[in-house]
Formats: sequence, C-alpha cells, structure tokens
Amino acid sequence: MRSNTFPHRFCRLCGIILLSLACSGEPATAGPFSITLAVSPTPPPVGTSPLLIQVADSAGGPLEGLSVSVEGETEDGAATRAARSARELGGGRYALDAFDFSMIGTWHVTVHVQDGQQTGYRRFRVGVVRGGPG
Repeated sequence: MRSNTFPHRFCRLCGIILLSLACSGEPATAGPFSITLAVSPTPPPVGTSPLLIQVADSAGGPLEGLSVSVEGETEDGAATRAARSARELGGGRYALDAFDFSMIGTWHVTVHVQDGQQTGYRRFRVGVVRGGPG
C-alpha cells in the first residue's frame, strides 16, 4: 500500500512533529492574554475537528467571561472559515466543537479574545492530513 512506504511515513512523521511544535501546549502571548490552542485529534484529518482554547492572564491565572472567536484560512488562501464564537467551559477554557478543515495542508487558525476593554489575538499553524492519526 502506498501510504506505508518509507517516504510517506517519514513525511507524515515530520508533519506530526511540526504540528506538535506549532500547536503545543505552550501558551502564546496575545496582548494582555496568554492563549493556548489544542486540536483533537493531532494532526487533524480533513473534516471537522474540535478545538480547545485556554486563556490566561500574564500570571497564568485562568480568565473567564471572555468573548472568544476562531477563524481560519489555508496558508495559500484557497479556503477560509469565517469567525465563529467559542463556548465557555469554565476555568479559562473555551471550545469550538466542530472547526471545518476542508483541505489538506497548513491552516492559519486565529483565536480572537476580548474582555470588554482589551482585545488580543493569536495565530496558530495547524497541519491537516488526509486521514486520521496513526
């Protein structure tokens, strides 16, 4: 089967490593906010995948009651997703149950955060693959 050849396995492994670095649990500072994005599964396959966003203050404390939205586009601009609101889970966690990754390749997923007075955003790179992980 073609997907089991060494070059394909190697390319997939490289993609997983790059994705892990791009969407690791390390928070990214966006204005007054620290934002972490997790995609499940990792790497996400073409189709819908849930997104989990963690928002904290500069000291690492979880922030609740924020307006959080997510939008995305492929690196080449061939596909875009309009901003959608994430729902609050509590403890500084927000979720988008189904983000539609409609194409293989690198996506730029932008998380926008607003607390009424301050705003911030952070862009994450997410590599989308043909099939599921494994």
